[in-house]
Amino acid sequence: MADEIRFDDDTTPAVAATKVRELLGLGTGPIYNLVAVLADAGISSVELETSLGIDGAAGVVNGHPFMFVALDRPADRVRLTCAHEVGHIVFGDCDDGRVPSEEGPTEDRAFDFGSHLILPHERLVEAFRGRSFLKLVKTKEEFGISVSAMIYRAREAGEISETLAARLWKDMARRGWRRDEPGNVRWERADELESHIEVLLHESGWDWEQIEHAAGIPREQLQIRLDRAMRRSGFGGPPTGSEEDYLEGDEERSGVIPFRSQPDR
Repeated sequence: MADEIRFDDDTTPAVAATKVRELLGLGTGPIYNLVAVLADAGISSVELETSLGIDGAAGVVNGHPFMFVALDRPADRVRLTCAHEVGHIVFGDCDDGRVPSEEGPTEDRAFDFGSHLILPHERLVEAFRGRSFLKLVKTKEEFGISVSAMIYRAREAGEISETLAARLWKDMARRGWRRDEPGNVRWERADELESHIEVLLHESGWDWEQIEHAAGIPREQLQIRLDRAMRRSGFGGPPTGSEEDYLEGDEERSGVIPFRSQPDR
């Protein structure tokens, strides 16, 4: 399906993301396993170790879209990376052998698309209704998108003011939460290659020599990838903070960031 979905430059990222959700039958709820949904739609994802300092990359080969995802990134960052790479694909940034730009309008459009794909606008509005930081954290855990990304989106959409956004970011920075946010997001593994190896070994009767030849990757590296995939946890690390962090109390002790009332928004 993914190789047939394309949008022109006149389509906004929000509209494109809504259309993709409709085509995939996702509604406006959380996408619990984005990597699996993309694989079902025809976009293969592979995890790679890289020294390039990038989170991921997308391309189209012989009409088949694919993406690479860097290892050892936070779970919410992996999800946004994947969704953003889908933006490059559906807007044709990878067609004809092109490599998407790492900055500029096409990159901004892809990230905007990715954010809307993970969290539809109406659900973003719900997250900020009531001015509860705890609700933002719960939305993060439900939809798999960072609180920082939600604040940025809400500010850009005019759902919160510049003043409130700056205040929230300042409070998060003071608590060290710009680097290590509270809230746990489920890990999603881009291990389609490893799954194929298992099927070939255990169901299709292939041996390692055949797999090595077909993949063009040395057997030792394939075995390392398969072993790593088998040992990896299906979920992210323990939640940041403790239950006590979310209890009412002194602001300096509590993990809760108050929105505080303000006249404009």
